[in-house]
Amino acid sequence: MSERPRSGRNRASRVVFLHPEAVKVQDVDLDLSQVAILAADAASSKKARATRVLDVSKLHSLVDLFVITSASNPRQIRSIVDAVEETIRLAGGGSPMSKEGLEGAEWILLDYAGVVVHVFSEEARKFYDLERLWSDGEVVYSPVSDEDGESDFKDPELLFDEVVS
Repeated sequence: MSERPRSGRNRASRVVFLHPEAVKVQDVDLDLSQVAILAADAASSKKARATRVLDVSKLHSLVDLFVITSASNPRQIRSIVDAVEETIRLAGGGSPMSKEGLEGAEWILLDYAGVVVHVFSEEARKFYDLERLWSDGEVVYSPVSDEDGESDFKDPELLFDEVVS
């Protein structure tokens, strides 16, 4: 009897099995911009609102990029966080160094050592207003599928296609 690989446990504590050919983990060393793009695109895939990658490297000594996004309810916030973690892990970027805010799900923070992903409730995003607080940082990427249909993408080296090729 062959044992199938485990992909983890879901919220109901059931074991989820994936066929080995269905999951292909690439042996890639991702740079910070690639991790940020993966996070932004994963959030966008779960209908996150106003997702932006903000370059704060000139303003902050420990973090280069913020990914800032929001959702309308705690279930969607958790879904976005799960999608971000899985996408980065499957691309070879590993797991976050730390996660904060899972209990209340108003503001969940994922720390990828140089890239910090902020997933807010809409109310918390308005209250903390990180875009205003870090307004000297430049928006370097915004997923095309975002609510305004426009991309703020400025750096051609950040293209997602280059991450996986």
